Amino acid sequence: MDARATSPSGGGEEQPQNPGEGPRQDPDGAKRYLRTLFAVHVTLLATAFCVAVWAQRVERDFATAVTALGAVFLLVPTVEVVAKRDERHDTTQHRETFLRAFATAVLLAAVAWFAVGALPVDVTDSTELKGGEGLHPGGTAQLTVDAEPRGHDELSVTLAARDEAAGATSCLPGSRLEFAGEDLAAPVTVQLAGELTTTLPLDAAGPGVSVGVTLRADDGCQVTLVGKQTRYK
Repeated sequence: MDARATSPSGGGEEQPQNPGEGPRQDPDGAKRYLRTLFAVHVTLLATAFCVAVWAQRVERDFATAVTALGAVFLLVPTVEVVAKRDERHDTTQHRETFLRAFATAVLLAAVAWFAVGALPVDVTDSTELKGGEGLHPGGTAQLTVDAEPRGHDELSVTLAARDEAAGATSCLPGSRLEFAGEDLAAPVTVQLAGELTTTLPLDAAGPGVSVGVTLRADDGCQVTLVGKQTRYK
């Protein structure tokens, strides 16, 4: 029988490929490739977003935050170039993978934003205590924090107290400090000690916090107050 009359379904005869059809892809290999690509995109995007969050929320460094976000926009044309040069996967698969990674990174950045916002913020370097030297009973020192609370509703204050009164008996144990001011939700009074830490409830939406610290003690007492640490909580 003439070989040309043999049925196309006959055993052993290789089917011709359709014009323009490349070699068949390995489905498992394609999935692994796209999963790896997704992981790379998420890592790069999440890193850039988290750097921006930290710079803005903690360091107050707007320039670094903008630079980190700018790196995200530079990644977009890079994805397009890689997608067009990839002969094994079409451009749509690359774009969909990038968009899923972008959405995941945005979600992670949102979580980081709120998590960082809930952390205590040390504002000791922005704090000044005026009038704390040689404080007499009824005298008031002024504690000023030149930093916005930014959503924090408490201020933790640590002070050191030194007894300056003449005589052998210290007046620290029987004395008190009263914290008051318009930026506080309520006044707070604490027992005086060599070092004390108290938490003040805030009612401030302005650029900073100002608190009066008044010494309540017996006549003849004299105390020097020194600021040790202040933190927004």
